Amino acid sequence: MEISLPVRIRCREAVDIEWTEITRLVDVTPYGAGFTVKRPIEVGRLVHMTIPLPRQLRVFDHVEDQYRVWGLVRYVRPLPQPDGTSVLFEVGVAFIGKTTAAEL
Repeated sequence: MEISLPVRIRCREAVDIEWTEITRLVDVTPYGAGFTVKRPIEVGRLVHMTIPLPRQLRVFDHVEDQYRVWGLVRYVRPLPQPDGTSVLFEVGVAFIGKTTAAEL
């Protein structure tokens, strides 16, 4: 489903390297989402997302205001911008759940 909702992406690349970016969803299903970010993310990286997702698209936390879900990066594609100086990255993630094995 094409939808433009705000999403906060949090990515930890190493023990001492973590970044957060606010962007917008391009599309979403109950099982994954697509969005753009300003920096590349490796395929296979876990990212944590906070989204005001409609309840009918959620698998859990139906009563919470924000849907907090982990995603596994499945694809990354550079999207050169018309100005020629900047690049956005189109990212697709598969939702994997509320917690990761490291949190259990």
